[in-house]
Amino acid sequence: MIHSLSSILCQPMMLERSHLSSLIAEVLAESRSQPRQTVPSVACTLYGADGELIPLGRASRDEGGMVAVVHLSGVTTRHGYSTWTSSSVGTLEIGRALQRLDRDKSVAAIVLAIDSPGGTVTGTAELSDVVFGIRESGNTKIVAIADSMMASAACYIGSAASEVYATPSATVGSIGVITSYSDFSRYLEKQGVTQTIVRTPDLKARFSGSEPLSVAMRETMQASVEDAYATFTQAMARNRGVSVAHVTKRFGGGETMTSQQAVEAGLIDGIASSPDEIIGSLLRDASTRRR
Repeated sequence: MIHSLSSILCQPMMLERSHLSSLIAEVLAESRSQPRQTVPSVACTLYGADGELIPLGRASRDEGGMVAVVHLSGVTTRHGYSTWTSSSVGTLEIGRALQRLDRDKSVAAIVLAIDSPGGTVTGTAELSDVVFGIRESGNTKIVAIADSMMASAACYIGSAASEVYATPSATVGSIGVITSYSDFSRYLEKQGVTQTIVRTPDLKARFSGSEPLSVAMRETMQASVEDAYATFTQAMARNRGVSVAHVTKRFGGGETMTSQQAVEAGLIDGIASSPDEIIGSLLRDASTRRR
């Protein structure tokens, strides 16, 4: 079966590059007859003091009175991707956009609107650190809202904001790391294909999918997952101002949570009807500070 990119990358994963590359190659081969797609740009909307939409690049802006909304949606990857079935902006570009907005003196606050099931380990910590850095600098308030999913890598990122909210029906959590290995050796054997593998050193490119999973390979995968999970829980503890033990015991144990459950556990700060509610509140706060 040919896997789509979304099924490969949904939830944080630590696939060996060779295995991931082979699956992506299958996707590209399947979609070769389709028009070439490009990675989308960061979706950003600016709201003026009166709540009106302000075109990006407008020359004259009110000092310190605007709220910027940046969207993080779809499966997250470091550099983004696009196929004929789906696409997503890379976390690298989202981070750059957030940093530009933080330097813009006309922007009082940033709303990170999230609708994502998570994504790759690669790039997640970096974007979380960007969000946390903006929060700590105090130049621009940054608020995250789950509308309607903030799971796994997306939760890692969103939880770094100054305040974190979710819509009533949103899904949040899934704090954990998962990977997989597909062994195609028996399939190749049935097709009459005999593979001879010669490598040096012994650990080179073991996760190609063309040989069975050995005990040593499983141990390597488990160690990688546990290392990534430790980093994940430490970041969540920092982001939410709680202990690592609180993260592992109260934040769902790897499962997703409802908005109300997340509030009760301290994973998020509250429930908002929509991003518009958050935007309106931030615009009022900015207006009050300017008087």
